Amino acid sequence: MVSSAAIYHTVGLQTLITRKQAHMSESTYPTDPAVDARIETLELKLMDVENTVQELHEVILRQYRDIERLQLQQNELMNRMHGSTDSADTPSTTDELPPHY
Repeated sequence: MVSSAAIYHTVGLQTLITRKQAHMSESTYPTDPAVDARIETLELKLMDVENTVQELHEVILRQYRDIERLQLQQNELMNRMHGSTDSADTPSTTDELPPHY
């Protein structure tokens, strides 16, 4: 639940931002080309980071699916192995016992 103080704070910030935007104009705050270049560089770096994060996310998902598939295969092999050892312990009807002397 959001408190009334938080709402008041948010509304106050929005009012402050609106007032600053109303008072700002190109003539009052000229843009510095160096600052613009730095902002553009930061935006490009941020785009690269976002792309890298997306690629890493896809790699992680692919690895997760591979791990899940390999775990299922391992379980199947373990079940087969346990199934074959159980049947090897009990003699079948086709197994003949050697004659005793």
